[in-house]
Amino acid sequence: MSPLFKRLASWLLALFVLGSVALAAPSSVQRPIPTSIPFSDPDDEALPEGAVARLGSLRFYHGAQMGSVAISPDGTLIASGGAWGIPKQIGPQSWTTAPDRRICLWDTASGKLVREITAPNGGVNGLAYSPDGNALAAGCWDRLCFFDVATGAKGAVVKCDEGSITGLQYVDGGKKVAAFHWCSVGLFNPGTGERLKGWKAWQGDQPKLPNGSTAEDCKASAVSPDGNKVAFLYSCYEPDPTGMSVRLQREHDLLRIFDAAGKQVLELDSVAAYSQCVAFSADGRQLLTVADRVEVWDATKGTKVREMSGEFAPSNASLTYSPNGKTFVIANTYNYSFSVWDAAKCEQLYQRAPVRSTHSMATHGNCPPPVFSSNGQRLVGACEGRVRIWDAATGSEMHRFPGHQATVGSLQFSADGSTLNTLAGASVCRWNTSDWKELTQVDVNGPDASLAPIVMSVAPDGKSFACRDKQGNAELRNSATRQRIMKLDLEGNLARTALFSSDGRRLLVLAQVEPDNYNLTDGRVFDVQSGTCVGRFTATKWPRTIRLSPDGSTVVWVDEDNGRLNVADVLTGKVVHRLGKEEQNRNSYFTRIVISPDGGLVAWSPGYSNDPAPTSPVRVFDLKTGKQISCWSINRPEKGDALIEGMAFSPDSHYLATVQSDETAVLVWEVRTGLERRRLLGHKHWPYSVAFSPDGRLLASGSQDANVLVWTLSGPNSAETKKAPQSANELTAAWHRLADADGLQVDKSVWYLVRYPEQSVTFLRERLQPVPTAKSAQVASLIADLDSDDFAQRDSAAAELEACEGLVAPAIKAALRGQPSLEARERLETVLAALPTEDKIPTGQGLRRMRAIEILERIGTLAACKLLKELGEGAAQARTTIEAKAAYRRATARRHPISETQGAAER
Repeated sequence: MSPLFKRLASWLLALFVLGSVALAAPSSVQRPIPTSIPFSDPDDEALPEGAVARLGSLRFYHGAQMGSVAISPDGTLIASGGAWGIPKQIGPQSWTTAPDRRICLWDTASGKLVREITAPNGGVNGLAYSPDGNALAAGCWDRLCFFDVATGAKGAVVKCDEGSITGLQYVDGGKKVAAFHWCSVGLFNPGTGERLKGWKAWQGDQPKLPNGSTAEDCKASAVSPDGNKVAFLYSCYEPDPTGMSVRLQREHDLLRIFDAAGKQVLELDSVAAYSQCVAFSADGRQLLTVADRVEVWDATKGTKVREMSGEFAPSNASLTYSPNGKTFVIANTYNYSFSVWDAAKCEQLYQRAPVRSTHSMATHGNCPPPVFSSNGQRLVGACEGRVRIWDAATGSEMHRFPGHQATVGSLQFSADGSTLNTLAGASVCRWNTSDWKELTQVDVNGPDASLAPIVMSVAPDGKSFACRDKQGNAELRNSATRQRIMKLDLEGNLARTALFSSDGRRLLVLAQVEPDNYNLTDGRVFDVQSGTCVGRFTATKWPRTIRLSPDGSTVVWVDEDNGRLNVADVLTGKVVHRLGKEEQNRNSYFTRIVISPDGGLVAWSPGYSNDPAPTSPVRVFDLKTGKQISCWSINRPEKGDALIEGMAFSPDSHYLATVQSDETAVLVWEVRTGLERRRLLGHKHWPYSVAFSPDGRLLASGSQDANVLVWTLSGPNSAETKKAPQSANELTAAWHRLADADGLQVDKSVWYLVRYPEQSVTFLRERLQPVPTAKSAQVASLIADLDSDDFAQRDSAAAELEACEGLVAPAIKAALRGQPSLEARERLETVLAALPTEDKIPTGQGLRRMRAIEILERIGTLAACKLLKELGEGAAQARTTIEAKAAYRRATARRHPISETQGAAER
């Protein structure tokens, strides 16, 4: 198994819950979005070049994973430490993990970063403030470090021979620091770093069974508040009498307590099996262990005091007592949920499950467990790389910053461009695009996600969502009230994932026909308004990635058996195309699919291949004909091909925006040529989602840092459009660069010409004419002129043939099959190579015409629309004619938008 899969296996379970939520671009009915407002960043941090707004906040955001958190005794500062295990791509299909050595100090009241300390080693898996708050102890991998809180200066540093530190605790009134390791605990002087004493889980070698396997594993340890006792928790095993396996878990776990001298003073052999953590009470008189229940033990006598049942997570549990000993918190450090319990009454007070991302590559995995403030009034933890603070008595979150607190997995502008809907986990935010202020935020799960049905997909307008209960029943609910709108009939099949069409009128639901059987999938498409099933199809195995066309008429998914892309008609359920070639070794977990707003194109990134020479290309197909339009790879010389996380077509389908793993850049590609046209840099961590505005002038990208950046794609703001005359040489130079092989230079030339609309339209009118209808006699005469003795006549004939585009291709091919002269053959072959065809990337003059039409559409003035209309009246089958007609429709729609009511009526 490759390093990538070893590191990311724990994240793949999150792939389907909301992983299929993709909000495609809306229709072309829209109003222009203002981009000349002086947008401000809520955190007063400079926006990156090209960005016009940041939606969300970077406060309390440490980044990626965190290994530990701690709160100062006075409650004014929170420390967060980076984790070991940040995935980083170092070559084709080759990943490693890198440590985050940062320790960040945050102002508790504002969430602003106060200081950043670089640890000598990483990750930082233990943090603890001294009782006076002046010093901070940090477990930096295998080193115990002490820092001055006021200055960040490094004090004593001790290398621990026992290996990595898993936690820290000040004991004996702050006179000592306990450092926890896998199977040992050490006590240190915090002033000098001197090692005072240590305990080991076993006095000698780790016990073995007769067959040589280990008889005991140490799973957790705890130190009493006075530092005089240590408890070790063990899993115990015995040989399998059947001989079918190496060893069997015993019915009970084992707990041993040692005194300050290292002598065992107590052994409890009836602890519940599969216990995962142990903790001393605040007074040191009791011990708690957590398995599928909580057990309270007398730390002196070894008797069980009480037992509490509840929904715990023993495989990822942590346990922390409050300073006064009245409550304790049990946390699942994988899914970020935790519960707070009354220690005296043995009652659960509340349970919380913070909103988290469900994206396949979002950085899940273990997170630091919540810790109490010294007065017991606050709980401090982390979720998705961000520090979180709760009121310990009520469980309510203390800070409410604008935007999300988890990876932003989906984005969509409204059809008229007035709002932007963003989705992170089950949290939906709606933003006003005129000032980029947050209008609403709804957590469709409610205050406690652990009690809510599982959200499968949120409607594009954010007003409703599809969910399933624990029995696999599917239903629609209102986002604001969470009340059921309707139940969807799956005829007893088990719902697993769902996907809305981009207009929100249809909903695709995938269901299992049999429990635990993923070899047969039942797909149904429902009318959202009536709940009627309007289409059904069957897929072998479970589709890893599936998409519904904007109008809900076509469904596209990857065939698990052969790696090809299946295109099916929703009404008939029949597969109409199987695109791409068979690739048995292609890993479909990382496949990405997006359909263009008009439903005409599909872009597909097949994911990683296990072939000797793997590539992760972007392939674009015509959904109607099944022909491949273009194909390119996102290659990075130092890392190999990128793993694409998200894609979005522009409204005119000319561009495709992509975001990649281990890459903070947002890339914009020209669909027909595969050239990179724009590179946007500024996210703190990997972006996962992208969406174009209805007019194509803005691009929004959502990131793992829970922020959305809004970028302008039009260079200077529309209000800065210049009317000053430009020289003919400058315009001509820009015209010639439209055929450049450097996409970034092409982009500059496009927007240079857009910036001077009056001059550019006049300039382009001189160089663009409607494609003439090619009559047979006229074409034959032009082909004959290629062999003329007059050079000017030969040159003129070649230019006229090229102007007829692909309409003359059959006649030229016929002439080549004859016996033309050498020079005529060369000219015929040159003209044929330059002719644009449906399945060929345009070059030279064809590229200039294609990009000139783009420029006229972006200018959008009356004069520009008039020229587009004239170009659209050329030969019906010519590419220039077809593209000009489409551009004219989009441009005039922006000039004269219709209302949502009119649009709905027309539909």
